[in-house]
Amino acid sequence: ITINKTGNMDWMIQLKQNNIVLEKGKKYHVSLKAKSDKARTIMWALQRDGSKDDNWIPYSDTIRFNVTPEFQTFEKTFTMENATDEHVIFTISMGAVSDKQIKETHTVVIDSVVVEEVKE
Repeated sequence: ITINKTGNMDWMIQLKQNNIVLEKGKKYHVSLKAKSDKARTIMWALQRDGSKDDNWIPYSDTIRFNVTPEFQTFEKTFTMENATDEHVIFTISMGAVSDKQIKETHTVVIDSVVVEEVKE
C-alpha cells in the first residue's frame, strides 16, 4: 500500500476483510508479516462491524506494532469473550496511528495474514 499522507485518524487508511466468524469461548491465533520503507506504527483488530450503530468493539484488543524496512512477524492469541459474531471485520489501520500523522510518501507491505482457531 503506497500512502501519500496518513490523514489525521488511524482508520483513514485501512486494509479490511469482512464477514469473519468468531465463536464465543473459542481461542484464535492471528499472525501477519509487515514492513514499511519508513519506520512507523500500524495496528490491527478483529472487531465488531459498527457501521449501523457505531459500536466497533475490538474483540482481539487493538494491537499496535512498529514496522521497519525488514519483514517482521506479528502475532497474538486471544479468546473470543463476546457472543458469537458472524460479521467480524479484520482491519489493519495505517492512518495516523497513535495520533502520528505522516506526510511523506511511503509504502507498507502486508503478507501472510492468518486468522485461525486454536485447537486444544
